[in-house]
Parts: sequence; structure tokens; C-alpha cells
Amino acid sequence: MSRPGSADARRVHHGSPSTSSVTEDVGTTSPLSPKRSSSQRLLRQPSGSPVKEGAVWGRTWGKVAAIVALAHLLVVLYVLLGSRRGAASLTGLLSGQPVKARALGNGARLDTNTSMWHPKGAEWGEGDPETDAEAESQRLWREGNVLQLTSHRKQGARQLWGKGLALKRPPGDSASWWHQARAFVGQTLGVDGGAKVSRTTSHPEVLVDKCAEALHIPKVAMMFLTRGDLHQEPAWDLWFRHAEGLVPISALKVHGCGTSFVSHLRGVCGHAAGDGPIQRQHLFSVYVHVGANEAAFKGFANTSVFYGRDIVDRVHVEWGTFSLVAALKNLLHAALEDPLNQKFMLLSESGIPLYPAETLWVELMVEEKSRVNACELGTLNNMYHRWAPEMESDALKVSHWRKSSQWAVLRRDHAQIIADDTAVADAFTKHCYMEWRDNVWRDCYSDEHYLGTLLASRGLDNETDCLGHITYTHWSYGEAHPKAFTPDDINADALREMRQPATGCNAPPAIVTAAAQFVAIEDVRSKTCGIKPIDYSYSLGYHCPMMARKFPKDTAQTISALLAECSNQLNIVTSPKCAHLRHMLHSL
Repeated sequence: MSRPGSADARRVHHGSPSTSSVTEDVGTTSPLSPKRSSSQRLLRQPSGSPVKEGAVWGRTWGKVAAIVALAHLLVVLYVLLGSRRGAASLTGLLSGQPVKARALGNGARLDTNTSMWHPKGAEWGEGDPETDAEAESQRLWREGNVLQLTSHRKQGARQLWGKGLALKRPPGDSASWWHQARAFVGQTLGVDGGAKVSRTTSHPEVLVDKCAEALHIPKVAMMFLTRGDLHQEPAWDLWFRHAEGLVPISALKVHGCGTSFVSHLRGVCGHAAGDGPIQRQHLFSVYVHVGANEAAFKGFANTSVFYGRDIVDRVHVEWGTFSLVAALKNLLHAALEDPLNQKFMLLSESGIPLYPAETLWVELMVEEKSRVNACELGTLNNMYHRWAPEMESDALKVSHWRKSSQWAVLRRDHAQIIADDTAVADAFTKHCYMEWRDNVWRDCYSDEHYLGTLLASRGLDNETDCLGHITYTHWSYGEAHPKAFTPDDINADALREMRQPATGCNAPPAIVTAAAQFVAIEDVRSKTCGIKPIDYSYSLGYHCPMMARKFPKDTAQTISALLAECSNQLNIVTSPKCAHLRHMLHSL
């Protein structure tokens, strides 16, 4: 999707003959006005027919009118009764072709022509699954479990090469073809039944990723909590730009590298996917919450890498209050609408990546636990003195009290629990605060306790890593805030130390073997699916930070220069121009 006035919108892309046509198609098809399907066109009442007189005409057109009226009645009944299978069969019968429908998240955007890829001879409509394997795939999709993870990290990583993604074709979804049919009925009969398009961000069209949909790529939802513009936007621009067009070889192995399928992918992946580096990469979804109290914020400029990614549901945010958790909940609600999002990562406006996109994606996908501390680690670690007896209820006890960093990574099922919770949230809203009340000083910070405490109250301690250590920060004893780095503090060695190699976080092999799990879409050939798999190196773990903060705006130029430099061999931006990286990849 080309943004008006942006530099990329004016750029002519070379080497992809289908780019212009795809961009034009995406640009003219809005989620707010989906294309009409062939079944809708067939269900229109005939108009403009010449009026004839005579008994023959009366009998013939009387039958036609009756048939059309009956067809309308059947459609209305199926839509209102919510019978998806029967109505799908009827729609397929009337349109003369199988129904091809795919919803984006919980919204109702539907593009029956291009939103999903169906290989020749594998057209499908809604109905009973043909095999037990297909039934299992449908169950996995409904549960949001796109990527099967095993109990062992090594088996999980091998699955990226072996079984790969769990789904070969999309099962039905509750936001399916019938949303569009309901909209048609509502428009035709003048009743309220039209589909509502989910508007999670200021420009929801930027969230559409037909490439990830076609390959069923599980994604990491990157959720930024900000007070406006991000401090390190130049660094993030570089980081996303060097992930453009990369697809997991495991996904290709599942779907095959047939000529027609690869041709389709080149029309929806990489530069063909839209305008801007985030749209052209297919491993991460991006959402930004800007405090509602930031009156000066009017949305990201169309030249910003984060254009259109600010969520609509915003709250007034104050440090140390439950409003920080409320903002996280809104981010989760927005990100959960995309069923491809499998990991949910909260990030700071002043944060930077310590690893390239490929390493972050692979590491988080092979980790089966959430990076949150929901474990019983003793009085000092969990800070029981912050607990208030008034918080206790049938669902929440003092034994559930935990402390964990707000900068966390969540599994999808844990993200859903946090987004849906009201009981524990109400207790925190009423009793976790930082002020004098009734001559008693309370210093309770919801963002440090809510996530771990909620998961512990659900008995999910063992499904978290007991650390909650995704982001590196430099704390000084007794300080309320971590150190804010200056340009003089920053160099390649400092960033390298933030990866904490002394604790066993061995970055180089992780970076190289993670990069070997991907191929650029322009390099995909029929033989790509036959590439011998290379195991991801297990040199990282839950204790290894993948991000770092706090880096104010005055460090942006220093940070982006470090990331773009080959000679320091940080490899945070894995540029093909870096000869040492090309050599390491070639050796694999």
C-alpha cells in the first residue's frame, strides 16, 4: 500500500514485474469497502429488463421471479440462522465455483480473489474436513496455535525445518464469508446486519500481510508503549528494512516451491507487499500505543516507518499507575485480532534490538514459555510488602503475588488471558497504587506485578520462564529508573556486552544459523524446498536479553550508525554487504 506523499510511493521498484499491478490492487481495495464476490453479483435483482406483455411472458418471468425470490429467502434464512456450512454450499452453487474466503483476525475484511493462495486442484469450500489431519489443522487454527512447539527446544527448532508450520490450508473462521453476505443482506433489505470492519489502528490496511497468510507464517507482535514518536526510529527502520522479503524455508517446504505458487508469492511478498519496510517483511506485526494525554500527537507522518500502526483505543498513561497495564491490554486486544500472531512482545519507546530480525524470530518461536516471572522465588524477589490484604479474593491470594518486568514476551494463550481478565485487574486498580491513604504509604506498581501475579493465580507458574528477562537495562542500587545512556556511553563493545556473553549467551552462532533458516523471496527457486536443513544453534536461552533500553533521542544517530557498520561485526542488521557474514553463511 503506497502512502501518499511518501518517498517509497514515488519510487519505481525494479525486478518485480507484478509490483505495480499488485500495488494498484491493494491500494484500491479498502477493508472498509471489500470487493463484491461473484455470489453477491449473481444475487442482484434483474433491472432494466424490457417489459413484455402476453401470457407466455407472464408465465416465464413469473417463474423466474419466484426462483429469484426463493433464492433471496434462502440466503436471508441461512445468514440470519448463522448456518455457515449450508449457506456456503448454496453460495457455491449459485456462483458456480467453490467459496474461497478468509477473514483477517476478528474483523470482516474479505477479498475472495487475492487474500489467500489456493494451489491448482486444491480449491476448497467450507464443510467437513476430508481427513483426520485436516480436522486437526482446523482445530489448531481455531485455537490460534499456528506453530506446533514441542517440549524440547531442539525438537521445536527442527520443526521449523521438518514439519514446519502446522497448517497447509486455512480452515473456516468465525469471521468468514457470511459477514460479507450479511452486509449484502443489510444493504439490500435495509436491516442492521452488515459486517463491522475492525479498526484496530489508525490505518488498518497496513496490517494486511497476504504473504504471511499465504505461507501461514507465525508472527511476533511487537507492541510499543510510547509517549509519541519512537526515540530510535532510524534504527528500527534499518532493522525492518533488512528483513524485507525474507520467508522461512520451513514454510516453503510445507507449501512447495511450484512455479505457480512461487509466482504468486512474488506478487504479494517483499516489495510487492506495500509501502515501507514493515509491510515488506513478514515475520513481525507492529502496534503502537501512544498515551491519550499526549495532545501533541496527531498520528505518525506518512514518511514514518510506523505510519498507521498507532492503535485507536488509547488510555491516559501515568507512570507507576495501572494505566500502563491498561495500555498493554489495549495493545493485546489489537494484536490478538490477527490469528498469525503467536508471540506478543512489549517494547519501550527508547529500546533497540540486540539481534537481527531472523535471530529474534527463531529464538522466540522455539521458546515454549512466556518470558515472565510467575514463579515463587521468595519474599525478597516477589516483594510481598507491596501486597495489600484488601486485594484477596477467591481468585487472588497473597501466595500468587509475583514481581516481573513489564517488558515481557507472552505466548498467545497467556496474552488472551491477560487481555480478557477483569477480576484481578479490578483488584489492582483499587488497591495497587503509589500514594498516602489513611496515613499509610503504598508503593505498589501494577506494571511490575500484574502479569506474573495474574498468571500465577491461574496456576500457570510452570509455563513462564521465572525470569522475565527480555530487555537489558542498567540499574543502579536505590534508583527508581534505569540508566539513560548518552552518546558517549555507546559503542560496539558496549552493545556486545549488553548481550551478556559472560552468562553463556553466545551470539555469533545463533545469528548465523538463524539467518540460514530464511530465504529472500526473489531467490526462491524450485530447488529451494530441497535445501538440506541446518539446525538452529542453541546458544541463547531465556536468560539472554534480546533488546536493550534506555536510549534517548540524542543517541539515535550513534545507534543507527553502529547498526549499519559492517566492521564492528555486531550483525544486528544483517546486511548482504557485510563480507564476513556472507562468508559465514557460505560456510554453512
